[in-house]
Amino acid sequence: MKLKIIFFTILFASNCYAAIKNFHNEYENIIPGRSTLEDVIDNLGAPKSKIANSNNVKYIFEKVEVTIQDATGLVNTIIINNDYEFEDKNGVKLGDSTTKFENKTNRTVGDKSALGDCRNGYNYWFKNNKVDRIVLGHSMRCN
Repeated sequence: MKLKIIFFTILFASNCYAAIKNFHNEYENIIPGRSTLEDVIDNLGAPKSKIANSNNVKYIFEKVEVTIQDATGLVNTIIINNDYEFEDKNGVKLGDSTTKFENKTNRTVGDKSALGDCRNGYNYWFKNNKVDRIVLGHSMRCN
């Protein structure tokens, strides 16, 4: 009985553990976790607007939204929401159908509104059976 308890405790603990992986994806020479607001403005120009949140500021540009962490002053995420020319490492573009996405990534969307890709460090948001946003982040919790 003790052996069973130890076995299931180890099995449960190993399934709960998820490593944080860092990524260095790039958009217009901007790299989450490395680039600053100055780098962003140098590459994208002045933002159209900004929204201050509790621990970051979101800057709105024509084709993307960029969040800068207050604590570090570095880019945390780049949300690509209006750049239909951008193609990520998986070959995915905004507007791709979920079927096309599934074929390119070997992932099933089903009724999910978002999926993470721990291999390449992207998060995908879906709307109306299409890729609606591609998010480049500095880090991601991966199993």
